[in-house]
Amino acid sequence: NTPALQAFAFARQKLDESAYTGPVTAADVGGLPDVMGFKFDLDGQALWVLWYASTVEPQHALNFSTHPAQAWDMTGSPLNPGSLVVSMNPIYILWP
Repeated sequence: NTPALQAFAFARQKLDESAYTGPVTAADVGGLPDVMGFKFDLDGQALWVLWYASTVEPQHALNFSTHPAQAWDMTGSPLNPGSLVVSMNPIYILWP
């Protein structure tokens, strides 16, 4: 499998079972204006898909007041929910 196929398969797996609830705003991510994303409902839990659209920095650390329940990179590999970095590659964050 190529990374693109893995990313597509993971997106389909997560988003097929989800309902779109709205955009992620700068206020949701600590005021970072270049963090883009969408919110979904996945079986009663909030699922966010985020990426970083800055032309100045390649990535940025995310700081939330509470840690997400789980997080994955674009191919579905687990990420440490307490230490997330967003870049142009989407990440998935599941909230408790």
